Amino acid sequence: DRLLLSQEKADHVLQQAVMKVMGTKWPYNDPDFTNNRDSLLTSLVQAVVESAPSDLVWSEVYYNCAESTACFEAVGDGRLFSINLNNGIVLVNGKPKSFLPQSITSDLHYVRHFGKASPEVSVEGLHHYRTTNKIEEHFFYDFVIDADDRLHIFEFDSRKGFHDSERLELLHPGDVNFQPHLIEDHGHWLNARRQYLLLRDISVKSHRVSYAMKPGKLLSVPPTFDSASIEEIVENEEQFEKVLSGSTPFVKLLGDTGFERPSFVLVSVDQRRGIKYALPRYGLSFSQTDDAIRSEDFKGYAVTPNQLLSGTLPGFQNFLLLSDTEGEQIVIVPCGEVLQSGEIRNQGDWDAIMTFHVFRVHRRFGYLQSSNTLGRLHLACLYASTGCLVPDRRTGKTGFAVAVGLLRQCFQNFSFSDEELAKLRNLSRHSHHSCALRLLVWCIYRWSRSLRVPYKRTLEQEELLDLDKLASEEYHTSSSGPYLTSVEEQSVFCCVVKAPIEELNESAASLHESDAAKYIRRIERAELQPLLFCKERNCAAELPLTNLSTDHVRMDGEGIRERVLADLRESYQTYAKLPVKSIDCLEQIDTSLMKREVSHKRRSIEESVLATLSDALDSRDCFDFFAGSMRKFVASDLLQMIYCTTSMPRRAVREIQSQVTGWALLCVFEDKLCRLERFLKQQKKEELVQELECTRIWNPNQYPRWLAFEVEQQLQIRPEQFKTVDQLLKKSTGSVIQLNMGSGKTRVMVPMLVLELCRQQRKLARINVLPSILQEALLYYQQSLVASVQHTKLFTLPFVRDNDIDECTVNILDEEMRRCHMHGGCLIVTPQHRLSLLLKQHDSKVYLKEDLSKAHTVDVLDESDAILEPSFQLVYAMGTKLHLPSRSNRCTMFQSLLTILSREECRASLGLLRDSTAFYKEDSKSGNFSGVRVLKLSSEDKTLIAKNVAKQFVRNPPSDFEWLRKLKQQQDIDLLVELVSDPEFQDTSIAIRDNPLFNIFKEDILAARGFLAYGILLHSLESRWGVTYGLRHLRDDDTQMAVPYSASDTPKPRAEFSHPDVAIAYTNLSYLHLGLTKDQFRRALDLLDAKGLSVKLSTYAAWVEKVRPDVPTDELNRFDTYEKVDPSNHAQFVLMHRRLNRCMEVVFFWLNEVVFPVDTMQYPQRRISSAWNLADTRHLIGFSGTDDNRFLLPYQVNQIQHADDELRATNGKMIDLVLSCTQKVHQVATGESATWETILDDCFQLKVHALVDTGGLMAGSKLDVVVKHVATKLKIGGCPFEGFIYYSTDKERWEVFEVTTGRIHSTARSTLSACDCFVFFDESRCRGTDFKLLRESSALVTLDKRLTKDKFLQGCARMRQLFPGGQSLILAGTPEVVTKKSTPLEVLNMIVENGIKSVERGLPVYVQRARDFVSFPKPVDDNFELNEMYSKSLVQNQSFHQYLDSFEEVVGTESAVLKEVTACARSIGNEVDVSGGIGAEECEKEVQAESEQDDEREMEVASQQPRPQTNWDYKLVFEQPHCLFGSVFHQLSGLIEEYGVTEMNAIRWSKNMYSTLNFLETIEKAKECGGMAQFLRLVDPLLVFPDGRVVLISLYELDNLLPLWWGQSRRPGVSIDHVFRLVSDCPRLGTWSLPVSTETLVSLKLFRGDVKYDSEKEKRILRQMLQDLDRPIETAKELLSTRNRLSLYEQSDLAKEAFLSSLPSAGTKKRRLQNHGLSIVNKNKGGRRWSRRFTGIDDQRPNKVTESEEEVVADGPTGLFGWMSESQLKNPFSGSRP
Repeated sequence: DRLLLSQEKADHVLQQAVMKVMGTKWPYNDPDFTNNRDSLLTSLVQAVVESAPSDLVWSEVYYNCAESTACFEAVGDGRLFSINLNNGIVLVNGKPKSFLPQSITSDLHYVRHFGKASPEVSVEGLHHYRTTNKIEEHFFYDFVIDADDRLHIFEFDSRKGFHDSERLELLHPGDVNFQPHLIEDHGHWLNARRQYLLLRDISVKSHRVSYAMKPGKLLSVPPTFDSASIEEIVENEEQFEKVLSGSTPFVKLLGDTGFERPSFVLVSVDQRRGIKYALPRYGLSFSQTDDAIRSEDFKGYAVTPNQLLSGTLPGFQNFLLLSDTEGEQIVIVPCGEVLQSGEIRNQGDWDAIMTFHVFRVHRRFGYLQSSNTLGRLHLACLYASTGCLVPDRRTGKTGFAVAVGLLRQCFQNFSFSDEELAKLRNLSRHSHHSCALRLLVWCIYRWSRSLRVPYKRTLEQEELLDLDKLASEEYHTSSSGPYLTSVEEQSVFCCVVKAPIEELNESAASLHESDAAKYIRRIERAELQPLLFCKERNCAAELPLTNLSTDHVRMDGEGIRERVLADLRESYQTYAKLPVKSIDCLEQIDTSLMKREVSHKRRSIEESVLATLSDALDSRDCFDFFAGSMRKFVASDLLQMIYCTTSMPRRAVREIQSQVTGWALLCVFEDKLCRLERFLKQQKKEELVQELECTRIWNPNQYPRWLAFEVEQQLQIRPEQFKTVDQLLKKSTGSVIQLNMGSGKTRVMVPMLVLELCRQQRKLARINVLPSILQEALLYYQQSLVASVQHTKLFTLPFVRDNDIDECTVNILDEEMRRCHMHGGCLIVTPQHRLSLLLKQHDSKVYLKEDLSKAHTVDVLDESDAILEPSFQLVYAMGTKLHLPSRSNRCTMFQSLLTILSREECRASLGLLRDSTAFYKEDSKSGNFSGVRVLKLSSEDKTLIAKNVAKQFVRNPPSDFEWLRKLKQQQDIDLLVELVSDPEFQDTSIAIRDNPLFNIFKEDILAARGFLAYGILLHSLESRWGVTYGLRHLRDDDTQMAVPYSASDTPKPRAEFSHPDVAIAYTNLSYLHLGLTKDQFRRALDLLDAKGLSVKLSTYAAWVEKVRPDVPTDELNRFDTYEKVDPSNHAQFVLMHRRLNRCMEVVFFWLNEVVFPVDTMQYPQRRISSAWNLADTRHLIGFSGTDDNRFLLPYQVNQIQHADDELRATNGKMIDLVLSCTQKVHQVATGESATWETILDDCFQLKVHALVDTGGLMAGSKLDVVVKHVATKLKIGGCPFEGFIYYSTDKERWEVFEVTTGRIHSTARSTLSACDCFVFFDESRCRGTDFKLLRESSALVTLDKRLTKDKFLQGCARMRQLFPGGQSLILAGTPEVVTKKSTPLEVLNMIVENGIKSVERGLPVYVQRARDFVSFPKPVDDNFELNEMYSKSLVQNQSFHQYLDSFEEVVGTESAVLKEVTACARSIGNEVDVSGGIGAEECEKEVQAESEQDDEREMEVASQQPRPQTNWDYKLVFEQPHCLFGSVFHQLSGLIEEYGVTEMNAIRWSKNMYSTLNFLETIEKAKECGGMAQFLRLVDPLLVFPDGRVVLISLYELDNLLPLWWGQSRRPGVSIDHVFRLVSDCPRLGTWSLPVSTETLVSLKLFRGDVKYDSEKEKRILRQMLQDLDRPIETAKELLSTRNRLSLYEQSDLAKEAFLSSLPSAGTKKRRLQNHGLSIVNKNKGGRRWSRRFTGIDDQRPNKVTESEEEVVADGPTGLFGWMSESQLKNPFSGSRP
């Protein structure tokens, strides 16, 4: 201890002495230090203590008043700052900075606002601490504990200083007396000088101010000032609303109804003296400027004075009733559990976030409607809890009967959400008075779980709802309704018990035209039609498109280009000739008298029919079985009677049927007059004209369900909608048709088709929709079909490959389809679901018994052009995953080529930057990817660029291909350039084979040819990251490779790229764009650390060297060498990640080590399906807004033309609207900000109402960041928007961010409409999605260089009121797309040209899809060998006629389908050029992730039984060792061959190397085990005999031999040692040397897995051992992998010798070498050498050549290795990898 103390004292004394000397060495007299001492020292201190003032004056501290100490001190803000320049210590008030004591961090006041954070602080005094660093950029905090141990927290703004007058004190919640919401939900910050109290968010990280209080006044701070300083709040306080205390009648009403507690209602007065009411828990607000209390959330609605729901829900009060000026009413009902009393359980906490349902009161029938399943279940609970045996006046049914009807509207065959399940259980508890309701709850729940088995749904909810047996018995004996339908009874009881068969109105078609129909037609002709007049259309007579390409124009006009332009021209001319209907003198039009007359007639018929039904009900002639006898007929009952006669009196069916039809027609006409009246008030001419043109041209008696649909949805089917549907129904065999966007395809025509097919024609309608709009379509169809009076059930059938399919699954799916057909329901699917189910059946050899593609199924394709897209494929990978051949060569080659393109000098020499229309380059830092992207290049330009890149690659190759530098002959260089860049190069394989050097590196050459000649490099650079491809990390087991994107930032689920090299290219580019995450970078460092020392040093040095120019020296010095790297040092790691995460070398290292070895594995076969398989059905109909793909549709599908001129003019109309309604073309600036951020800023600057991202310019943006950015813009004063609408891909729904509350809701639950919000249509949602925007709204539509007409027009059509004087467009693109002077016509020219070229490029794909379809379901074999993929020649710029000729030669023309397809393609594409390449090699590929992981896991942990070791006579080792050889000791080479260890079988092992069976045979059945190598023992103990033989033994045998060896009286002849002593420089036991030959020693080292061989002799022997191997490099790696030492292989001696052994031997290459000027020269004892003939003079090498050696001499002393230097021959891997 004394010694240790003395040592510590000595260290201390030494340290003081060193410090003293260092203090004298400081350059105090240096003018730079003297003149700037105060600022320099202040900066140093502020780097540690940010709260230090900036005006410190420093004085030096002396020791003994004379000696310098290098210490300085200064006083500022009442604090003493000290700094020691020798050790960097900074003191504040004599103490170093530290952390807050536990007494503060555990204080509840601190925890409430700071959480678990513990900032660094300085001690300012007794129990006084101050944060040393800023929090949230500007703020410091003081923590003071007073004498009563009470914590005080103060906040200082660094921009104002540490003055007590400016500080804010955080009050304790108990110090204020407000309403609970204001106390518990806020932090209270007091400025004592100003007497202002700010109510901010609880967390100190948020400075959002909600309220400000001064004596006698509480102000509500609007969002535009919520981040303002206290000075700004004081200055603008007059603009804020004053919060009042006390009660008002409205507050009392909220309390009396139980909707909200009065204490939670905030009442304020704004500057206009209006009263405002805020309900913070609900996020609702109301304003009262006069007697009316108007809603701020539901525009146009006010609180109804009489808060009564008369005639329904008796006793229920927890609601708010709102109405608008036109009589529309909505009911707001809180969410929550419905109690038996009919009340809703209200959460009493102040911080509860209350949600609510909005029920709309049907304007005509008065019943309540909900837009979602959860709302309908909630409403059913209310009716069930308030119901009794007396029927409601509104519905005419009992509450239980209404609940049953609402529950039927909740039918779905997929699982309910957790909220819906909770509500279903809540409803079950209210069904004790109705056995039918309880049974139906179970039935609905059971149907929702019908697909749980095939889709592996969890069974945790299996027993949530059981079938109530008592309810079943009661149902059989009960005589009162409501009752179940026959289908429901069949599901519950397996038989029909009571329900009657629904009687359809089949005789309606034979009825004569009703009087009401005649009356309506007369009024329309006499009074409405004369209001319209026709005038000429104000547009050009001819198609205005100009400057379109005229290449390959056919004189006969039958080519694609000619036909596309002719169709466009005809459509535009047709549109131009159509007269324009208009209307004038709106103020003179009055429809009120007409409306009153129609209403009177409608009421007369309604009363007459209801009276007849009531009489029949009293006389028991009419009985509504589903509602029961206790009921009353009301107007809504007439809806069902339009098409169903079940409830009609038997004696008056025909009479009532005619009256009901007339009544329905009058209802539709009355609604039309209401719309006319509303449009007249709003002066909307276009809507008026459209409404007046809408007349009935179809017989309602023939289509009664359509009539009921019109009445219930309060709409009228337009003439063009009927014409389209009628035309499709008559031509239902492969017919698709084009319609204007916004014509009601999804919302009107699809329901029309479903109602007609499913109900009238008794067929199964299968609706095919795009995946991007599936959820939206499902929600709408549930509301309009399922939750309607017609109860058309909607079924889904999602399917992916992970779903198992067997006989049980098939039976379930068959039963589901049978139920769908029996229910008269329809099926909604996506193309991916259908094809996946089809492929899975062939995969499993199990097929559905119900034939869905035959007579009873009609496929309805919504957006048929996108669904039948020719490039769409779904592929099932088949077989066992195999490693990608030549993976390393492929990956390294692409990375090297990309490195070449990233060199500035290379790009300049290649001319890649001279034309901005050809290449686009992003600025980047040194070492990072430059972002080069191809924009527009001809095939000739691409070939030229590929050749130039090849030249640069050969002349200045990357380090991995140093061998290219030694190509001396120009002819060899030219040949290699042609090989890798010329796609039409003939006999590639022969050229490579005949050149020995090329043959050695043929895999590199073929990989380069694939990327250059086959165009993969430029193809990948053409595609846009984040739009065409990107990364997807949805699951832990998901691929880390790049995957296809369907739109910007929208990866296709489960899709992969089929072509391996395309996938490799896109993966490299994706990670270069994104950079590595911190976890990935940390793993890269770990992997680098596992490498050998030389590899670690050289690799890391290359990383640093790449980024050195752009990293400041002071930062670089912290990690410039590998020895300095410490991943546990957080600060250093963060700095390294920031500087290296996008470095190309780092990214390539991580990809090559982690991603590519696993995720590039390929399957040997694939089964291909496409849109042709979708169309392979007997009945198919569809429609879309565009027709660009009409030439590429499957042969089963035909694009039919409209008979109506107005419908044929669709394309012409859209072209004219785009040209006439576009305000301007805007160029998006590209600068420091991200493109997506600039676009959003431009949107608010241009004051547009919507962003339509058809060009995908928002790619790369994160949705949460976008929402925050837009939220900041919305809070700026004067912004007209109250919210932001966007689509959440995570939640798969449209959401609204509300500015006032900061909350995010789904659009279905939000109170804001699209008119009040800024709407963002991302690229995936530019089709099939509608929002009702204001008439004067404008949209910013983004553009891309390859944007086509169909996608562009679909995006423009999101503005549904696009016409002159209505909504408008602003077209926006980056400088690569548009200039500042671009016009809409130029943009349209570009888009139409892109569309034509897209069709031309699709012709070869069209033919390929036909071939795939004909061969389906036969799998396609994939051969990914480089020679198979890239050795053939590609014909560039061949005509499509030549392409078809070669296609027919390969495929044949035996198939009638192929004959038809090729003939059709030949007729329209004969003059089209087809360039060879790789573009058509991308597709979607589904793999079965779970089974893949299982298979891989089984390979890794294959279970084997260990073999017990056997004893032998160990004494013989020392007594008679020769007896053991052959019996116990076996030659190692023979054992390896006997046990079939294929990785080592062909190695020339030393004859003196033996082993025991115990050593080699470690498992049972070792000879039968194919993977014996992975069970070998470690090579450690061995026996060494005097004759040089060595025997490897096990540790068990060593334990038995050692006692015998130690017991020998004299030195034994055999030695026992360890291999590591034998092969290393460690001193051995004893003084003798072991008689082990070098040959045996090398064999031991190789068998042990050593990679280092010191002497040249060892290396030569090692090379001889490997020379008989076919693949020495692979074998060496496999051997090392069995020893778990593969990471040491790179740049090792073993790697060098394995490579040299892989070179061709002289004997086998004699003829080939002679062809290249090489000959054999005999020398010495049969030895041989090679020399190159140079003008008859042989260059002799003086070195002696033995019999076992061969020498190759050519062009100098290194012979065949003339491309290597002398040093490289000894070390050929210096600076490169094998």
